[in-house]
Amino acid sequence: MTFSGYIFLIILIFIPLLLSKINKPKLFQQHSIAFISATIAYIMIIGLTVYNSYQTEIILNACDLNHNGSFSIQEMTPECQKAMHNFIDDTGRNFTAFTGLIFSLFYFFIIKSIIFIINKIHKQGNA
Repeated sequence: MTFSGYIFLIILIFIPLLLSKINKPKLFQQHSIAFISATIAYIMIIGLTVYNSYQTEIILNACDLNHNGSFSIQEMTPECQKAMHNFIDDTGRNFTAFTGLIFSLFYFFIIKSIIFIINKIHKQGNA
């Protein structure tokens, strides 16, 4: 997993916690906290995909020494071949919108379930 992947996972864990701290005057209900968290997660998934795509494209452009848009034999170093294979073989960025939506829906239901369980335990403790 890349560094950006670890940052993404850490942020996913802390989004609901931050939103619940903001929720002092009960501005958000449990479903809206989960919805906002899932929306932020979806935007982050799309953003990280765009970032990784641009990063690979920058590496490929650096390999094109004469800037003609194609690679000659002199330009085909092992690093450039690796970057080219990464760019060509990465079909995931084409489906990110769909897989991100599915992941965000699962994330929404998990966060909503956790909030529901915490609220239920909290109500039983106060009763």
